[in-house]
Amino acid sequence: MPSYTSFIQSNAEHHLIYNTYQQEGVDWCLRHEQNDIPEEKDKIKGGIIADDMGLGKTITTIGTMFCNPLHKTLIVVPVSLMGQWEMAVKKYLRIQPILYHGPKRSRFDHLFTCTDDTTYQVNSTPVVVITSYGVLSCCFAKSKDAIEMKAAKKSTSLADAYENEATLDDDDNDDNDDSNHNSDDDNDTDTELEIHPIFRTKWDRIVYDEAHHTRNKRTKKFGGCQQLKTSIKWCVTGTPIQNSVRDLRSLCELLDFTPKFIRQTRRNMSAIELLVSQYVLRRKQHQANITLP
Repeated sequence: MPSYTSFIQSNAEHHLIYNTYQQEGVDWCLRHEQNDIPEEKDKIKGGIIADDMGLGKTITTIGTMFCNPLHKTLIVVPVSLMGQWEMAVKKYLRIQPILYHGPKRSRFDHLFTCTDDTTYQVNSTPVVVITSYGVLSCCFAKSKDAIEMKAAKKSTSLADAYENEATLDDDDNDDNDDSNHNSDDDNDTDTELEIHPIFRTKWDRIVYDEAHHTRNKRTKKFGGCQQLKTSIKWCVTGTPIQNSVRDLRSLCELLDFTPKFIRQTRRNMSAIELLVSQYVLRRKQHQANITLP
């Protein structure tokens, strides 16, 4: 696995300077991506990068991507930052990212629906896709009915399975099972086609930049972010709490913390302290000996 030092050396022409605090930040991120934390085995991967402005949250994130190259990374940003992220990925990772934005973005949909990793092994270069919160909101609005239909059908199918098991005779099971199976398959196909490809893709890593934009859970923006599939999620924001601790809970929900743990943070300060100590990377400027003009 590449090291942070090799990341700096490979970008010597860009005058990227080695900083101890950034190496510590990248090392922290790598431990969380690889789940290399004994007491946190089998729990969520990722966390919240909440360093002060000026400490280089973007460089920390890109350094992590360099040291742990994964096949499919999705970066979600405000539209005003898409160009900045595109230049950073091209400059420091030497990857031409896919900008999933604008009226012609559907030409990339075929890339998202591929879930077979062997496709990406032909070319070892990771695929980086950059999109905006606005695009996710739009995709979620178009997919919302299909997503809800699929969830409802899944619950109904489970209930029917228990009822059939209890009421059907053995002679009837074969006919009914075949009939129900074909019907469900047809419905699954119809529903799946209505769900946007960006939500059907299993991403290897997702980065939410300026993640405080998702603090309102009642918006299509939050709904779209929550529908994305991945095992590693990063929320990057200098203000994880803008108005109240409720903002932090929204990020926890986006990161797939259990509902039980999120409920504990409402009445238990020790739960919040545990969250911050284990899943939030937060350094102040004075800790890194940085003074902004």
